[in-house]
Amino acid sequence: MGEGTGITFSSTEDKLILENVRRILLTKRGERVNELEFGSDLREYLFLPEIKIDDILIEVKNSIERCEPRVQVLEAKLIYSKNEEFKIRVTLKKIADDKIISEEIGL
Repeated sequence: MGEGTGITFSSTEDKLILENVRRILLTKRGERVNELEFGSDLREYLFLPEIKIDDILIEVKNSIERCEPRVQVLEAKLIYSKNEEFKIRVTLKKIADDKIISEEIGL
């Protein structure tokens, strides 16, 4: 692709997986017409009045493992930063080679 298109492509499988995990968590489940199970209900969970952090982290884990079969979720953490932003930090194990990769995703 030429410069100025705004589209970038990752060169490694690790980066592709992490980009897909980001897409999964930032896409509302049911938003994609032909892939209704793709995505998560994470944003809805964050603002429910009586939701528990464990419920949010279970949603993160289930969404990633449902939509990204190349990884297993080892750990998910919810981080609340000083500038009032929520972030999710996920640690993943690639099934093909047992390599550990991680990503921090702003919500």
